[in-house]
Amino acid sequence: MFKKAQVEPKTDTRSRILAVSERLFAEKGYDSTGIDEIAKKAGIAKSVIYYHFKNKEEILNTMIENFFREAMELKMQRGSEVFQGTSASLKDLFREGISYSERRKWIVRILFMEQIKKSPLTPLFDLWERNFLNIRKWFGDKATEWAKKHWEELKIELFFTFYLPWIGYLVFGESLADYYHMDKEEIAKIFTGSMTEYLQKLGLPKIWRDLPEIWKKL
Repeated sequence: MFKKAQVEPKTDTRSRILAVSERLFAEKGYDSTGIDEIAKKAGIAKSVIYYHFKNKEEILNTMIENFFREAMELKMQRGSEVFQGTSASLKDLFREGISYSERRKWIVRILFMEQIKKSPLTPLFDLWERNFLNIRKWFGDKATEWAKKHWEELKIELFFTFYLPWIGYLVFGESLADYYHMDKEEIAKIFTGSMTEYLQKLGLPKIWRDLPEIWKKL
């Protein structure tokens, strides 16, 4: 598991270092990006980076932890709205999720690349574990009796049928659209439709004991 970095108050320079590093790590890879290049792209001296971060690893850990925190806060907010019945439809929720995720596509690509490397970092697994803990918390006594007895099985099932496809879309969606000469919005529409259908027909009925009618509609 990655080592959580201490979250400090943001400064303009610190934020710029993180933003530049995120783009470089996503485009070139973490191992292929050096502190010198980060400093050059950020328009600062290398010593300034070391004032804010001990090393490149701390930059990556801080970047990942900030993303985790931001994503969890959003999910907790939306999860509460779901159970209060204020969400219009699954498609609306997915569209919002895609919009947010695409704004953070660089960090998602970094998480993907670091996960498939032979390294001690397991950011995608860590994020999924924290996501799934929220899922269990959201459903609570609203979960089906089957789900309450099979949470560990559900964790693995949803990783492969829901979470991993979502990551795949964020990592490959844009290049897939280019490869097939399709509009990116069309790719997003196909993905949203397939994920919505899966959750409505298979995922949610297995987990949610009294699935509201609003969530059964396409």
